[in-house]
Amino acid sequence: GPGLEIEADRTTPEAPDIQRMMRDFVSRGATHCLLEVSSHALDLKRVWGVEFDVAVFTNLSGEHLDYHPNMEDYFEAKKKLFLINSKKRTAVVNLDDPWGKKLLAELPMATVSFGLEPAAIVRSKVHRLSEEGITAEIDYPGGQLEITSPLMGKHNLSNILASFAVSLVLNLPISAIQQGISSLRGIPGRLERIENQRGFHVFIDYAHTDIALKHLLETFRSFKPGRILLVFGAGGDRDRSKRDRMGEVAGRLADLVFITSDNPRSEDPMAIIAEIEKGVKRAGMKNYRIIPDRRQAIEQALRAGKRNDYILVAGKGHEPYQIIKDNTLPFHDGEVIRKILQDLEKA
Repeated sequence: GPGLEIEADRTTPEAPDIQRMMRDFVSRGATHCLLEVSSHALDLKRVWGVEFDVAVFTNLSGEHLDYHPNMEDYFEAKKKLFLINSKKRTAVVNLDDPWGKKLLAELPMATVSFGLEPAAIVRSKVHRLSEEGITAEIDYPGGQLEITSPLMGKHNLSNILASFAVSLVLNLPISAIQQGISSLRGIPGRLERIENQRGFHVFIDYAHTDIALKHLLETFRSFKPGRILLVFGAGGDRDRSKRDRMGEVAGRLADLVFITSDNPRSEDPMAIIAEIEKGVKRAGMKNYRIIPDRRQAIEQALRAGKRNDYILVAGKGHEPYQIIKDNTLPFHDGEVIRKILQDLEKA
């Protein structure tokens, strides 16, 4: 609600906490609530008491397979969001995603599809993606609208189309939708640019799956960079199956890779790194370095950067901590980068 900020320890709060928070939002004058619902939350029935008006499906990629036995089970968990109170809601679904197509075929309620596919109800058939952001023409049942956004990348175009579709379902004025899209300058930890005076481009991002990493690296590759330098790791005590896939994507799309620690938690950081390295090697890359200390890895990447290089520090984004064993230590990628850049300027 207005003026209220709560520290989140998980994607979707427990059921009683959700109800308490929403009651608090209403008492403070809020009229709308946007809730990210994880597959865990759906499986554990945390949102069973929430009567959603709109349910949105963006995409499904290989993650949380430490919890779900396979992708089909993961999909079935996500599908539950659309079956709660289905008679009173509208589904907004990404037609570009193969799991989205499958979902559309199985839903019992009204649906609005979005994407680049010609059959999508809300679609962009003309768009331009650049370092300055996104320009696109959006076709929708009421006509056509040109939008501009400072956000970068094809994945953000997809997010914009999803937001546009939801806004239509909620009967928001087209002018307000257009203004909202253009006014969002960025989201902390999501392709967040770190300014510097050294002639290269530095970004931090929360990408912690192979698909998310692929989207980012393909975005940078489209800008025709000098080189792409990537610093990343993988979380411990989480889905292990994605580690070598992330390594393969890094090896295929980056020019210089620094494999480091993310949040290793109870696992041995070097064991996690070894799993990532398998994928890097499978991609045929030889230009990589193993630096378990995340700060040192970031510093080496910044020291290696040259004019027009793109340096991406991925995996933690907005997180202000690093979890090693039982210790939660202060660590924010953006703050660490700024401090290192400051020291390099003084040197």
